[in-house]
Amino acid sequence: YLPDDRVATTYVSNHDHSHVAWWAGQANQAGGREWHWSQPYAMALLTAPGAPMIQNGQEFTQDYWILEDEQGGNRRVRPRPLWWSLVDEKYGKASLAAYKKLIAIRNAHPALRSNNLYPAGWEDWQTRFNEYGYGLDTERQLVIYHRWGKDDNGQIERFIVVLNFSSAPQTTDVPFSVDGLWHELLEGRTVSVSGFWLRNQPINPHWGKIYYHNG
Repeated sequence: YLPDDRVATTYVSNHDHSHVAWWAGQANQAGGREWHWSQPYAMALLTAPGAPMIQNGQEFTQDYWILEDEQGGNRRVRPRPLWWSLVDEKYGKASLAAYKKLIAIRNAHPALRSNNLYPAGWEDWQTRFNEYGYGLDTERQLVIYHRWGKDDNGQIERFIVVLNFSSAPQTTDVPFSVDGLWHELLEGRTVSVSGFWLRNQPINPHWGKIYYHNG
């Protein structure tokens, strides 16, 4: 609901809270080793409207824990140097590659930097996809939204983003705004859409799809 010349700052975590990689692994005390839980959050961050902010180290699984309630003291204020060695380790390398790919996709497509988003508003009581197949399904932890705008040549580019936040594979019907060929940018597949739907599409755990159409 900001004016056209303003955008929100969006983020998954910031310097006031524990790193998202810590939250991903905290249930199993695994820290950044379970960074893959955070993948759909990164996908949402870099395909949503607004100016994305990435906490230092978030992109390579740094996992500082930060006390949420310091009880009036100063225990939260302390040096937290970056662990650059993570960039060359198994999990940090994989996470950084995913962030680089998502950032490259956002940089290449002006529509992903526009304010255009459908559905633009969502209420707490809405726990299932709307009649057109968009929104969220809280039971299956799925989210589907549409982005669009003009590319650098003035052509309309469109995106359908499908995210699976659950730890189980899901199958869902994916709605599309136009028929024709759509390119899935994360895995490099091309699909042919007719009747504005792809039915029974598999979505891997903690993963998603970014479908792209130009013209």
